[in-house]
Amino acid sequence: MANDKKRNKAKPFNIDDFHIEFIGCLIPGIMFTVFATVIMAACFESAMLLILGLPNNESPGMAGGAWRYLSNMTTGNGFGIYGNLALLIAVSYAFGSILFRKEHNKPDYASAKAIWAKLDGKERARFDVRPRPDISAKRNCGKVAKVRDYLVEEDVQFPYHFLKEYLIGRGLDHLVEWVPWEGSDPKTYKYRTRMFIDNLKIRLRYLVPGRCKDITKNEAHSRMATSIWYACSLLLYFSFFSLCVSMFAYVRLYFLDNGYHQECVSLYVIINIIMCTSSMFMRRFVVTPIHNMRRFEVINVLEVANCAEMDGYKLRYPKSGTPTRTL
Repeated sequence: MANDKKRNKAKPFNIDDFHIEFIGCLIPGIMFTVFATVIMAACFESAMLLILGLPNNESPGMAGGAWRYLSNMTTGNGFGIYGNLALLIAVSYAFGSILFRKEHNKPDYASAKAIWAKLDGKERARFDVRPRPDISAKRNCGKVAKVRDYLVEEDVQFPYHFLKEYLIGRGLDHLVEWVPWEGSDPKTYKYRTRMFIDNLKIRLRYLVPGRCKDITKNEAHSRMATSIWYACSLLLYFSFFSLCVSMFAYVRLYFLDNGYHQECVSLYVIINIIMCTSSMFMRRFVVTPIHNMRRFEVINVLEVANCAEMDGYKLRYPKSGTPTRTL
């Protein structure tokens, strides 16, 4: 253990920590800020034309103000090029931080349902998320239209109820004793808590901080994926609302025989359709890996903890009344 002190010594803040914390917030934040700004500008312009209903021979007035402001910002006016860039980074980081710290539950549930729908009966019997036996009444209270709807949100809770069965099915027997609950035995659910993994992370970072780099990186990647999912969801709602406003404005300008502004609004409609479809496909693209990333995060923590215990570090404590040593 003495030979591990140098290897396990905590390193000072470096570029890797900067990449994990800052880029993990900044990438979803920039995507959300830029696209949301375009959507809101198109919505504002459509709303102005919907309210004003300008004929061809009148000045647009407030209409066009949002695009002129954005044009001034991008061409270096306002706060200057570096000031505008700093403002973009600051706002994007603020939005990204909010998205970064949102709960995993909703995207994890959507991801698990998408994976569950593609599995056959044999693979479902080895999956870490399955229908819980203690909530069968809630599951059968309504009509199930699709197979993927067979899972309810309570089935997908981190860490997962059938994690022990998943480890056994994948041949990871050396990690089985770390999990004190079983999915088929609801009486052991009281030992399943998110603090189970969080406590292990705390102990690992205290005892073997040099081996926790991959754990932090995996958690950051998982957070970034869920942040992108939330960003796409918000952009989808914003673009759909903006699309409705643009279409109402287009209809009104059509009856006013306003050809010039009608062409402008038709461009806003196209922009909103592109944003809406892009957000929808991006959310579908990123949703599948989320559950796999979260599962790998748990297995990675258990594997590092098992290796640390093999080196002599004591991470688990005996608890009376349980068949295995638990936290």
